[in-house]
Amino acid sequence: MVSKIQILKFKNAIINQPHMKSLIFFLFFLILIIPLFVFAYLGLVPGLSHLLGADKPTDLGITYTQLDLFQAELATQIDRV
Repeated sequence: MVSKIQILKFKNAIINQPHMKSLIFFLFFLILIIPLFVFAYLGLVPGLSHLLGADKPTDLGITYTQLDLFQAELATQIDRV
């Protein structure tokens, strides 16, 4: 039977290996940091969203004409009152 002391020594031996520390850091990065930046980019983290510039609208340079409106009304067959 394996004692608790042997189990703890085994866990410490595994965690103290250099590649295991980098794996733990990598998992921390994946689990916490990446979703944080994704939520910030989507505008859900106010301070970080401002730093990323995700809270400012972007001018795409698209302009519409009266002809575009008329063609859209014809294509969708929606009567506007």
